[in-house]
Amino acid sequence: MADIYVQPKQWVNAYTAAGLPVGTAMLLQNKGDPVLLQEAAEQPSAVSDDGFYLAAGRSVEVDAGSPGVWIKAPFQISRLFVQEVLS
Repeated sequence: MADIYVQPKQWVNAYTAAGLPVGTAMLLQNKGDPVLLQEAAEQPSAVSDDGFYLAAGRSVEVDAGSPGVWIKAPFQISRLFVQEVLS
C-alpha cells in the first residue's frame, strides 16, 4: 500500500494517514525509529506515552473492527509501511 511518516511527539491516526476506512484489518511495519501504538477511538492526550512500543523492523497486524490506531514517534520522524489485510 503506502508508507506513512509520523512526526515526533504527535499522535497520528494510522487509518487516516494510510487512507483506509476505520476498522479495516491492516499490517503495520516499522521502517524507522521506535514508535508507540495505541488502539483507541479517540486521539490520546498529547502528553500520553501509553501504548505498545514497536521497534524498528518489527510489524504488527491490527484485526478488523479496530476502533482506531494511533501512532506517535517519541524521538524523531519515523516511517511505517501500512497495508490492508484482506480476509
